Amino acid sequence: TTAGQMWIIDEKRIVDQVYISDDNKPVQLNLLVKFYPQDVNDLIQDITKHLFYLQVKDQILSRIIFAPAEVCVMLASYTLQAKYGDYDPQKHKVGQLGNEQLIPEQVMNQYQLTKEGWEQNVINWYAQHSCRSTVDRDREW
Repeated sequence: TTAGQMWIIDEKRIVDQVYISDDNKPVQLNLLVKFYPQDVNDLIQDITKHLFYLQVKDQILSRIIFAPAEVCVMLASYTLQAKYGDYDPQKHKVGQLGNEQLIPEQVMNQYQLTKEGWEQNVINWYAQHSCRSTVDRDREW
């Protein structure tokens, strides 16, 4: 248990395991993977693979899992592919991606590169991904 997080015990009811405050505020449950598979292809259902991808992405961006800069750029390019579809040079230019966090701040601070420089690197990789399905993108992640 760290920072209010805990693993649910299968044999017990959830209401017996979760602290409910006196003001009856709703309790937020985050269902996460506890043990990582050696090979993502061992995950059978596409929705399970997608939820696994979302968890790993969040953990990389929040620095729970470390990934080197090259891997972060590649993964960010897959994220853009999933979110925006195929690369379009008219739409997807440096500075037009909004304030999305694509690469962890810790990784960005390790190199003498501006935010625009990072975006350009991500866009260069993104331009190479076309016609990829969500399942293929999640598998690459």
